[in-house]
Amino acid sequence: MKIIEKLERYGNLYRRRLVIGNQLNLLKHTNGGVKGISYDGIQTSQVYDRSNVTEDTAMEILSKREQLEGELQEVQEELNKIESIIDKLEDIEKHIIIQRYIHKNQWWYIASTTIYSIGQCKDIHSKAIGKLKRLL
Repeated sequence: MKIIEKLERYGNLYRRRLVIGNQLNLLKHTNGGVKGISYDGIQTSQVYDRSNVTEDTAMEILSKREQLEGELQEVQEELNKIESIIDKLEDIEKHIIIQRYIHKNQWWYIASTTIYSIGQCKDIHSKAIGKLKRLL
């Protein structure tokens, strides 16, 4: 896999981590919308047989949480590998790589967040890519 593809994958993984985190927070804070009423001891039908929708929903939510937590751990491990390499870059190089591949910003915007021109940012980007190739 080429370095640019790895950096684009890094950006996608970074965004995926945010989505998973948001989904987990939603499940944790809302309990998935599970609310229940206890009908224990009350005959609700002639055969007195009932399904427990609340329990089934809670089990589905627990399963979804476990799945998301496992996926989050996998994503985080892969991100950590890439971040450990990116951390070896100089601050301006990191800034440009993060702006370009995580935030998907255009060159004019990246340049506006630094003291460098668009051309200088592209040069710094090229040098950073060269460093990353050597580090990988």
